[in-house]
Amino acid sequence: MNKAISILDKEYKEWVKGLALKYRSSQIKAAVKVNAEMLRFYWELGRDIVEMKVEQRWGESVIMQLSKDLCRALPGVQGQS
Repeated sequence: MNKAISILDKEYKEWVKGLALKYRSSQIKAAVKVNAEMLRFYWELGRDIVEMKVEQRWGESVIMQLSKDLCRALPGVQGQS
């Protein structure tokens, strides 16, 4: 019942090839956008740490504590250590 259908039409094959290329292109664009957003987050985090003077305010070990607290608040997310 699950017999494979083979379409040999050249136009169809070109269409499938084009769809595959569009899909891969979309994947790359999405990855670039995600990376840009993550870079923005980390840049803003660094800026906040400096502007809020967190080490002066909460002590030298606050960055390690912040890392632990973010890991706890965001289970399964990497890059917070």
